[in-house]
Amino acid sequence: MNALVAQQVSLNPLVVGEYYYLYDPYTGILYHYRYDPSLGVYALVFATGWIPAPKLVNVEYTDKLKITASFYYTGPAFSGRLYGAIGQKVVTVFDEIVAATSPLSLPDTPTAALKTASVEIPITTALAAGKNYAIYVKIQDAANKDMVISDYLENAVYVVEKVPTFTQFQITDYVKV
Repeated sequence: MNALVAQQVSLNPLVVGEYYYLYDPYTGILYHYRYDPSLGVYALVFATGWIPAPKLVNVEYTDKLKITASFYYTGPAFSGRLYGAIGQKVVTVFDEIVAATSPLSLPDTPTAALKTASVEIPITTALAAGKNYAIYVKIQDAANKDMVISDYLENAVYVVEKVPTFTQFQITDYVKV
């Protein structure tokens, strides 16, 4: 039997604008709901899941990871930001370690149009070397409300361990003391 695991974000079940989550452990999908007071129900906003990354990118400290997202947009002019994060999977939750944002401005778009946006995340020592990490991006409005969240890509980034290198090591002199 399929059992969904409820994860409530707020202690008050009727807080408008707060997300509530249902996680399906069999499919790995996390369903994001918001309470809609006009209808008196919780409405599904979007669903995300953990999927294997199509590639593994090696990075070093002081590098930046550029994540580019594409999406179709229809609607009025929009001002917000693209938010990107590097982190790890802890049970079903994305544990963010490093994040960054970039501004996102979209013109009035009456018919669906393909758009792209990117964000550059700095690789810092907050990320342990020698480990794989996951990534995701989301679009937030001007009030930092999440509008849509991508799937979480597992094993997308590997922080390369820097090993000291000694070359041309030789004795240059020796004397009696």
